[in-house]
Amino acid sequence: MKRTYKVLSLFLILAVLMGVIFSTSAFATGINDFTINNDHDVIGYKGKGGNIAIPQGVLFISQNAFGGNRSLISVSIPSSVKYIDNSSFAACDNLISISVDSKNTEYCSVDGVLYTKNRNMLLCYPCKKGGIFNIPSTVTIIDGQAAAGSNGLVGLTIPNSVKVIGDWAFEDCKGLKSATIGNGVTYIGSRAFEGCTNLANINIPSSVTTLGYNAFSECIGLNNITIPGNTTSIGVAAFEGCSGLTNIIISSGVEQIDNVAFYGCTGLTTVTIPNTVTSIGYMAFSGCTGLSGVMIPNSVTSIDDDVFKDCDGVTISGYENTAAQTYAAKYNIPFISLGVAPTLPKSTLTLDTTSYVVAPRATYEIGAKLTGFSKSVKVYSSSSDIAKVEKLENGNYKVTGLKSGTTYIMFDVYNSVGSKVSHASVRITVQNGAKSHGDSTHQIAVF
Repeated sequence: MKRTYKVLSLFLILAVLMGVIFSTSAFATGINDFTINNDHDVIGYKGKGGNIAIPQGVLFISQNAFGGNRSLISVSIPSSVKYIDNSSFAACDNLISISVDSKNTEYCSVDGVLYTKNRNMLLCYPCKKGGIFNIPSTVTIIDGQAAAGSNGLVGLTIPNSVKVIGDWAFEDCKGLKSATIGNGVTYIGSRAFEGCTNLANINIPSSVTTLGYNAFSECIGLNNITIPGNTTSIGVAAFEGCSGLTNIIISSGVEQIDNVAFYGCTGLTTVTIPNTVTSIGYMAFSGCTGLSGVMIPNSVTSIDDDVFKDCDGVTISGYENTAAQTYAAKYNIPFISLGVAPTLPKSTLTLDTTSYVVAPRATYEIGAKLTGFSKSVKVYSSSSDIAKVEKLENGNYKVTGLKSGTTYIMFDVYNSVGSKVSHASVRITVQNGAKSHGDSTHQIAVF
């Protein structure tokens, strides 16, 4: 009997031990190097670094889980991981490579760089990888902080496929000397290139509509920049502290120069503001100590305080009885009169048709062109169940018939302060078996 009890006791001990083993079998060895919560999220790391493998069974790599860790050299991500925060590997200064198990359904790695599985999003270019990076044409989004602090990165090519450059994407890439941005980019995020102190050459393509705050601040190596007309607003502090900047071209179409946009650009000597700009924000050119002349058109109706603070040698050129003259008098700045203000150009919306007939599932492209001050257009179908509308990359709008009936494709135009200033519409008739045809008479709305 005693022998039976001993056997049973031994069996129970083994069962307990096996239970312990099975309870942790979701994770590989080295589990104690990681802080993992009950949801199987890695929330921290306390190991010695080097080449590490995240344990199998981990589902999430949380915000700043490895952020700022200078001991990591390479990281291997298992098939179990479903989510990686964009700050997970931020400021890992010695990280050279990230690899992903080929069975992972959410992520992949190519040449040590982390992407989503379909390679549509660039997630992490390791800080110490360095070299020249030609982003693959599969990528449409560069995630926030994707290459922040990659000091070894010296050259960058962003293809036309990319639409979004996320916030902090290339912040503090101090070795970056040149970057080419493709013509598909519409959004350059806040602090996207901030602190790239050796960046001497970069283009802002005409496709860009949004330039985030501090987008290029402290890029002291920049000397020339052109801001395209589709960028309606130059963001807060967008070029703050770019002391090497000697020449800026602000294209016609820009409507707003935001607060401290060019603060501390000590190399600037002259600035010409186009007659589409309506407002200049607080301290926009403050600290531009080399600035000697600024031409402000009569389109500018709002100039905030201290726009030219500490610009001791500046002279303002402008027209009589305008905001420019009033501002110069208020701050005792020399004013050169250009005479009586000319009549400002009108804005127009031109559509290449008034009505069109299509069959269900057939499509039609409406040609649309907006000129002048107003850049915001809301386009929609009055009956979206009859026909839908979507904007194309060429600026036109594709209409797709869905079911029989009549709808109107509406074009509502708004100014820079959000007020509706004009409207036009195209009548779309969807008929079963119809041959596509319509009226090619142009519509022109002037406002």
